[in-house]
Amino acid sequence: MRSRDEIERLLFEELDRAKLAHEHAKKEFKAVLSQIPSGLPQPDGTARISNAGRANASTLNGYVQALREFNAFVIHGAVPERLKE
Repeated sequence: MRSRDEIERLLFEELDRAKLAHEHAKKEFKAVLSQIPSGLPQPDGTARISNAGRANASTLNGYVQALREFNAFVIHGAVPERLKE
C-alpha cells in the first residue's frame, strides 16, 4: 500500500500538471480571440475559436477534478481508486 506522503505527492503532481495544462489552453484561447480584431471571425476562425474553447473547457474540468481529489485526500483521507493498490 502506498504511504500517505506518496499519495499526497502524486495527487499534488497531478494537480500541478492539470493547472499548467489549463493555463496553457487559456492562453491559447485568448490568443485565438485576440486575432479577430473586428470581433467577427472568418468561417475558419469560427472552428479555431470552437476548438480552443473546447480545449480550455476540457483542461479546466481536469484541473477542477484534480483539485477536488487533492482536497478530498488532504481533508478526508479519501484515496482515488486509481491510486489504491
